[in-house]
Amino acid sequence: MLDNRYRDGEYEEGDNGERAKMLKAKLYQISGVKINLEKREVLVLNKKKATSSVLKLEEEYSDYFITNFIWENL
Repeated sequence: MLDNRYRDGEYEEGDNGERAKMLKAKLYQISGVKINLEKREVLVLNKKKATSSVLKLEEEYSDYFITNFIWENL
């Protein structure tokens, strides 16, 4: 998921925006959230309950709804 230069800590001076995106993606991954942009869906893995939940990202869903779905299923 992460580009090798970010995983290995090789950042360039102008990469702050990209680095922030990569750090967010890594945080989501560690937390059990996987985002598939091609299929437009979010997979949430709950390790304690041993469950997984999938949300199809529809245009009518607000950011608030999506965030609540993720937090309720983590």
